[in-house]
Amino acid sequence: MWTNKVVIITGSSMGIGFALAREIAKNGAKVVLNGSNSTRLEEAGRQLTEEGLDVTTIEADISNFEACNNLIASTIKLHGKIDVLINNAGVSSEASIEEINHEVFQKVIAVNLIGVFNMTKLAIPYLKIQGGNILFIGSVAGFHGIANHAAYCSSKMAITGFAESLKIELHKTKIHVGIAYLGFVENSKSKTILNKNGDRIPQPARNNVSKMSPESISKKLIRMIEKKRFKSVFSPVGNFAYLLNRISPTLMNFILTRIHLKRYMEKGNR
Repeated sequence: MWTNKVVIITGSSMGIGFALAREIAKNGAKVVLNGSNSTRLEEAGRQLTEEGLDVTTIEADISNFEACNNLIASTIKLHGKIDVLINNAGVSSEASIEEINHEVFQKVIAVNLIGVFNMTKLAIPYLKIQGGNILFIGSVAGFHGIANHAAYCSSKMAITGFAESLKIELHKTKIHVGIAYLGFVENSKSKTILNKNGDRIPQPARNNVSKMSPESISKKLIRMIEKKRFKSVFSPVGNFAYLLNRISPTLMNFILTRIHLKRYMEKGNR
């Protein structure tokens, strides 16, 4: 289904987005890479082009509506159509609600939620023509709030509501809507998150947990699109969290609270 399809993947200069771009392009698609870091985006485009893949790079901060409008317009000018939109771009932060700077919280929401709205709204008219696909990259962090990650959890919970609403609205069209809930991923060494002041810091190590590679996840995401699934939970931890939160939110809250208290004590707090 991918031959000559035009696919936009936001946040595709590294990690899952980059792995997805490579795999989809290998299947014959014309992939538009997107990111807000021009140096990293150009390097990603150069690498895939040297592999003989049909990719284009368009820099855009998806939290900015006009930047998204330019991304969509540039894609149409170049390829004449859009078949698939994968809303992958995202940013995370780590800080308590009491400590986090309000602008940092707003930044996470702006990228993870408003950015998704911007891209989706602008792409829908073209996807209707093609009977295309919209895939949202969600997270198991969207099942239940996690201490010190309120901004990220809030944005990912909101994506579920957004996708569910969109699916109903597009019921009479041929556009397929899907949302994938990802668990722990093997992140790039250059992966960063925001601290309470908005400074970029290395993604904290996730030890003693089973992590999936971006390559294995990309293959699962492609199958999800091909089979037109609405919701899919990736990873055993994710399935456990999803079921536990549905069966007993109280127990889920208890477990997450215990984990938070343990980490709090390990940092030397009393």
